[in-house]
Amino acid sequence: MKINKIWTVRISDDRYVHNATFVGDNTMYALFHNGGYDNYK
Repeated sequence: MKINKIWTVRISDDRYVHNATFVGDNTMYALFHNGGYDNYK
């Protein structure tokens, strides 16, 4: 797996996708943060 770029994307208020990266087969790996409930998935 080769990582070219790492992204942070704001989905809506208090909801972010952190450390998102796309691998060669167009699959995204990321950490989801829900700030309203202060949890990560």
